[in-house]
Formats: sequence, C-alpha cells, structure tokens
Amino acid sequence: MNRMNPNDRFYMLPSGYKKIGYLIILVYALGLALIKITGNMPWFESIINKPLNGVTLKGMSTVVFIVAFICITWSREKRDDEMMSLLRFKAIRFTFLWYLVYFIFMAIAFIAGKETGPMMSGPQLMMGMLLIYQFSFLMQKTALS
Repeated sequence: MNRMNPNDRFYMLPSGYKKIGYLIILVYALGLALIKITGNMPWFESIINKPLNGVTLKGMSTVVFIVAFICITWSREKRDDEMMSLLRFKAIRFTFLWYLVYFIFMAIAFIAGKETGPMMSGPQLMMGMLLIYQFSFLMQKTALS
C-alpha cells in the first residue's frame, strides 16, 4: 500500500497545480503582449495605471506571476520519490548560493563606492529566486533521465 508520510502531507501541492501555474503564466504572457501591443492607446493606459485600492494592474500582475511560479515550484512530480527530493534540495541550495554570492558582490561594490544600479525589490528577488530554482531543478531532472 502506498501511504504518504504524515510529515509530508502539507509539504507539496498535488501535481495538478503545475498545470494551473503554467496556465496562469500563459495568461500573464498574453496579458503582457496585449499591454505591449496596445500600450500607446490612452484609454488602455489609463486602465493599467489606475490604482485600485492603491495597487495598479502592473503591480498586481507581479503578484500573480509569483503565485503561478509557487504553484509550479511547490507541486509534486508525477513520480515523486527520494531522488526528486534530493534534486529539489540541490536546486534550493544552488539558488541560495547564487543569491548569496550576488549579495556579497553587491555589498563589496557598495563598500568600494562603485555604482551598482538600483537595488532589487522584494518581488524581483522572489521572482528571480523562483526562476533560478525552477531552471536548476529542470536541468537536474533532465540530466537524470
């Protein structure tokens, strides 16, 4: 009998959430294309930049993108075993080390007085970490098979 470990019950989402995440990203990409195509139309520009409870449509789209990537990242694989757990751990470790090195270089550049450009915002950091994690996990998974 294939029983789930009680400690893993709330750790991962079911594998169907991955399809939901990809669907959200597809709608997100189509929305960005629509904004790019119709961006110079004044009526559409006013809809995008009109704040609704202090949040614009552009700001809300960032949150939707993050939620979509969380659905993809935290969903189980169809064949989820110890090897997938190890690959997830390696991807998390790679992502953490990537950003650790990035922030160390940013701190050194700041101390040296070099212009490093604008600092990363919270949503940018989250999107970057999720993208690097997903890329690293998929590369390891394809190398395994």
